[in-house]
Amino acid sequence: MNARFKSRIINTNMLGIVIFTLNIYTYDFRLGLENIPDTFIEKIKNARIALITNQTGKDQEGNRNVDLLLKKGLNIKAILVTEHGFDGKVPAEDEVLNSTDKKTGIPIVSLFMGTGKKITENMLNDYEIIIFDIQDAGLRFYTYISTLFDTLEAASQHNKYYIVLDRPNPLGKPMEGPLVDSTIKSFISRAPVPLRHGMTVGELAWFFNTNILKKPAKLHVVRMKDYKRTASLKKDNFTNLSPSITSLEACYGYSFLGLLGEIRPFDTGRYINKPFQTLMIPQKLMSTQKKWEELQSILQKNGIKSTLYRTYIPKKRGSFKGLRINIEDINDSHSFSAFLDILNFFKNNNIKLTFSNIFDKAVGTSNIQTYLDGKIDRSKLIHHINTGLQEFFKKAQSSFMYEPSPKPVMLTN
Repeated sequence: MNARFKSRIINTNMLGIVIFTLNIYTYDFRLGLENIPDTFIEKIKNARIALITNQTGKDQEGNRNVDLLLKKGLNIKAILVTEHGFDGKVPAEDEVLNSTDKKTGIPIVSLFMGTGKKITENMLNDYEIIIFDIQDAGLRFYTYISTLFDTLEAASQHNKYYIVLDRPNPLGKPMEGPLVDSTIKSFISRAPVPLRHGMTVGELAWFFNTNILKKPAKLHVVRMKDYKRTASLKKDNFTNLSPSITSLEACYGYSFLGLLGEIRPFDTGRYINKPFQTLMIPQKLMSTQKKWEELQSILQKNGIKSTLYRTYIPKKRGSFKGLRINIEDINDSHSFSAFLDILNFFKNNNIKLTFSNIFDKAVGTSNIQTYLDGKIDRSKLIHHINTGLQEFFKKAQSSFMYEPSPKPVMLTN
């Protein structure tokens, strides 16, 4: 969301000297929130509305969507909130409680109780329209799009009108990784889309509605204006997505470090105030600098730069060594390929890898662990992932709204 600064001369005195100027900010594109037609507002202004949002629901000047929509005359009866809560400060997986927005007095209703929450007819009885306006992280296992799926499905079942105010995908155009196996569906693997999906929330809503839901919802997406999928978000416009994804650098790193955080002995910087910006293991496990330089070269081939890094982590009572991550061009980085390369690198260096009990759900398949255990070979794994990716891309093309289209990144042997 790149702001450009301009000055306009408003008036001059008799000598031609400027006596007043107006500073104006213009933007390369407009968010869905900033692009709602007045005629559309008129059609829905008398309806009872539930707004699904959180701290990311702002325009590019930092104004809250709830305030903007109220100013336009919309009748917002409730604010529905996802994991991390309305202010984005609730830790991952912790229950989000009901509350009230202090500024407007609007009730805040939690949709998250640890593993998501079934949206019931009773919850929706008071609303005619649901509006979704949240910034996604660009990864399937990030639960904001799980809430999108669940509430869209509930809207279809209970005949509610559903509106998505579209926002950018911060991870750009690459589309990578496995789909969700049919046996592994969970709140962090809600629908069979690629791990790094390359789509906006509006495009995902269209895909869910067209290809997955048994009964399509009455869906309307307010598109962004002049948005290009390859546009990079700017650091000064980035709003914290959660307590751990507090910067654009963290969001980029999360594209592969998010999964590595579910595997021991990896540390991804969460305990040193650099969440998802470092890749480390206990120094005693691999202290040789040459090995880390070898891993640097592997990451560089995937569009990921890094520098050698070492620190002491008090919480873990030990010295850790590894790499500080730097992704300059997110559209040129291959996060899932890097993820597999990292696992192979540490396995080949005899570092024991221990996976959390939610890892398979997060990655969407049991084939990664099966491959690392030597039960299937790499060619079979690659065929499974690439075939699913190609089939998804073909099916999803009718849902793409912006140029260029997402680019599937195929794994190679």
